[in-house]
Amino acid sequence: MEYHFTGTGGSPDFTFIADGIIDGTGKFIFYTAIKNIKVTRKGGNAALIITTAESGVKEQCVYLVDGKDETALKAALSEMGVISKVDIKRNVNKQVRRFKNSITKKTIFVTTAVAIFLGSCLGWYINRQIQVRNAANSITSIVEACGLSDVTVDLRRISNDGRTHWYYADVTCSNWGELKPSKMLQTYQEMENSVGSKIKVCKERVSLGNIYSGDDCYKVYTFDKSVYKNKDVIYKGCVPSTSASKHGSSSASSKTDEIPQESKNALSRAERYYHDMDLSKSQVRKQLEYEGYERDAIDYAMKNLT
Repeated sequence: MEYHFTGTGGSPDFTFIADGIIDGTGKFIFYTAIKNIKVTRKGGNAALIITTAESGVKEQCVYLVDGKDETALKAALSEMGVISKVDIKRNVNKQVRRFKNSITKKTIFVTTAVAIFLGSCLGWYINRQIQVRNAANSITSIVEACGLSDVTVDLRRISNDGRTHWYYADVTCSNWGELKPSKMLQTYQEMENSVGSKIKVCKERVSLGNIYSGDDCYKVYTFDKSVYKNKDVIYKGCVPSTSASKHGSSSASSKTDEIPQESKNALSRAERYYHDMDLSKSQVRKQLEYEGYERDAIDYAMKNLT
């Protein structure tokens, strides 16, 4: 289907065909390139004004026909669907712009949310690191006041259930091995009392941990007043009483000698966690399991936990 119109006032003839408009000069305008099209009066003539946009370049073409052909021109535009095609293109472009704007807004929102989250995490991490450093400095001052030299303090964060956390402050110094075992116990008790009552990291309690001096590792358990050097007992102030020992049973002593060392160690650890750190019995069991004690040793410790 084609509609031909005769130009007037020096305007070329033009014809509506299936894909576009072709005029008498050979110029062809694709419907898809039309950005805007309208029919208006210009003097005694009807003017077809077409605005195109290709490759970012806008161009306007004006075709004049006799005024009496205005109605036929409008009818041809409607019949060929040119106006509807232009409107559809406008709507598509508008929807594309809206989509791009929506994507941009969502991207900005997501980026902002991620930035806030990462900023919060970073702030939390920095705050914790500052508190860890301050705690280490405070503990260094405490142990130096107790006579230790060349002190460094490392805090390690532990948990037995993934929810409750606390810190052990491990101390490295140069002169711990020079102390007598009984003096080690006394000094350790003084330091632990100060650390436990004064030091926290983000509301999580801090307890004194191991003492390292030279190539040796010392563990001190204030509950049963025992001192270990590289897993060997070098001092034992007293042994927690049991029902058998209270009755003076001689068989209890012989049975105690038969208890595996791992079970004794597990009991000492359990007593420390239960009495010094206020852990529940279920938390104590989980902590011993976490530290790798055998089940029999853990069962013995929990059974004899006073």
